[in-house]
Parts: sequence; structure tokens; C-alpha cells
Amino acid sequence: MSIARGFNAKVRELFGSSRGCTHIGALLAAMAPVAIQTGWSMRVSSVVDTDDASKSPEDFQEQRIKQFASTINTCHIWDEHGEMVSKVRRGEEIEMPLPVVRRLRDLGRNETDWLAGR
Repeated sequence: MSIARGFNAKVRELFGSSRGCTHIGALLAAMAPVAIQTGWSMRVSSVVDTDDASKSPEDFQEQRIKQFASTINTCHIWDEHGEMVSKVRRGEEIEMPLPVVRRLRDLGRNETDWLAGR
């Protein structure tokens, strides 16, 4: 099932009433936006990790912009007129969220571990 228009209605149909589970339905409804918004980060990471010497920085930036297009206006952080979208469009690095940095430190790891996908 795709996470698209009608997703929550389909979740209610499949998991609603006595046929399903309220908790699973609520969990799926809450997870959908997270999946959409984090998908962009994962796609960008795969572009950065690609060792393709034939691609120019402009090629990577163009691909990055195309990949984040589906997140625009899905959250206040992805407001089309906001700071984060402006940073992406300018090709700037996006800082790792502070809670992620803290958690990595608690685990004895650092930001480069996360960026490297370890």
C-alpha cells in the first residue's frame, strides 16, 4: 500500500472496528508522515555515498532538489518559504538534529558514523 492520498482511510478500513486493532491503526497513521519525510534523507544520503566520478556537483545538487520535492510543505520544517528548503536549494549542508547528535554521543559514536551509515 502506498503512503499517498487515502492512506489513513485505507488504514481505518483494514484495521478499524472489530476486524483490526486501534493501536496498530494509530501507529500506522503516525508512522506515515515520518516515513515520507525521512525518505528524503535516506535518498540524499545514497546520492552522496555514490562514488560516481562522472557526476558534477551541479548534477548532485539537481538530483538532491528533485529528491526532496515530495517533502515540501509536509511539515513546518519543510515550508517552501522556510530556512531548511532554502538551504537545500542553495546546496548547503543540513545540520544533524541535536537529539540525534546527543544520542550518538550517549552511544559513544560521533556524527561521521551516522553520515557514513555505520
